[in-house]
Amino acid sequence: MLNLDEYPNLTGKDMRKLPSPLGDLLFETLTQGTLYERKEVYVPAIKHWLGVSTSQVKNAKGEVSGSMMIFTDLTPIKYLQEQKEKAQKRDFLAQVAVRFSQELRNSLVPIKSLAELLPSKYVDEEFRKRLFSVVTKEIERIDNLIERLVFFSQPLHLDKAAESLPSLITETLENVKKKTFTKREVQLNINCKEENLQVYVDKKAIIEAFGHIVSNSIEAVAEEAAKIDINCETTDKLPDTFSVRTRKKMVSQEPTEYVKIEIRDNGPGLPAKNMDKNNIFDPFFTTKNRGIGLGLTISQSIIEEHGGCIVPLSEQGKGTTMVVYLPRYRPPL
Repeated sequence: MLNLDEYPNLTGKDMRKLPSPLGDLLFETLTQGTLYERKEVYVPAIKHWLGVSTSQVKNAKGEVSGSMMIFTDLTPIKYLQEQKEKAQKRDFLAQVAVRFSQELRNSLVPIKSLAELLPSKYVDEEFRKRLFSVVTKEIERIDNLIERLVFFSQPLHLDKAAESLPSLITETLENVKKKTFTKREVQLNINCKEENLQVYVDKKAIIEAFGHIVSNSIEAVAEEAAKIDINCETTDKLPDTFSVRTRKKMVSQEPTEYVKIEIRDNGPGLPAKNMDKNNIFDPFFTTKNRGIGLGLTISQSIIEEHGGCIVPLSEQGKGTTMVVYLPRYRPPL
C-alpha cells in the first residue's frame, strides 16, 4: 500500500525518510510523545488517504525506545464520501431549480395575464391601478426570493451592537405589517417582563430572522384571524438541543444568561412527523402552496451565528411556538 519500492534501503535510516507526512508523525510520537488516534492524512507519494494511529515503544525499564504506527486505507471511504457529496450538491441544485422556477411562474402568470389585456383595457383607470398593484407586488416577491437565495451564496458577516430587545421586536412587527399583511386581520401582542432587556446582535440580521419566524406564524393561520403572542424573559436554562456548533459561536465559554423569546401562533400546529424529524429548518421545506421554504432556514442560521438557538414546540390543533434563545447583553459597570 505504501509503495516503498521507491524508498529503498530504509532500514536503519531516519524515520523522516518515510513518505510525508507519515515519517513526521512517527518522529513527533517518538520525540515529543504526541500520540495520534485514527488521524486522517493524505499521502501525496502514494495518492491515498490513511487513518493513522501512533504510539511509543518502551523497553523493560520504561524508557522510550521507538515509535510504531498502525494505519488503515481510507481511500475507498473517502471516494464514497466525495460521490455522496456530489450527489447531494446535484440534488440541492435540482431543488433550487424546481422551487425557483415554480415561484417565478407564480409571479409571472398574473403579470402575463394582465399584460395580454393591456392593449384593450389601457384606457380603463381601474385596470391600470390593478396592473400597477399586481406588477409591483410580484416584482417585490421575486426580489425577496433572490435575496433569500443570495443569503446562502456568501458568508454571514455580523456587525454587532447592543440593542434593546423590545425595540427589535417592535420594529420587526412594523416591517412585517408593511410588507405582507396589509389585507388580513392580525392581532399582535408583545409582553417583555423587563423593559431594559438588551442583546448584542447585528440589528438588520436579527430583525430579518425574527421577521421570517413571525411571517411563518401568521401564514400558518389559514382562515381565522391570526393571533401572535410574543413573550420575552431572561433564563439560565438552555434546551438539550443547544448544539456544540452553536456553543462555538459564543464569545465566552463561561455560563451565560440568556433571553428567551417565545413566538406563539393560533394555527393548526405542525404535523408530528415534522416535529420528530425537526426538518422544518431544512432548506426548501414548506407546508404552503407558495413560497420557496427558506425562511426558517435563514432564521436558524442567523440565530446560531449569534450564539443562540431556535426550538419549535407544537401540538396539532393548539398552534406552534417558536422559542428563540439569545445571549443577554449587560453593559459594563
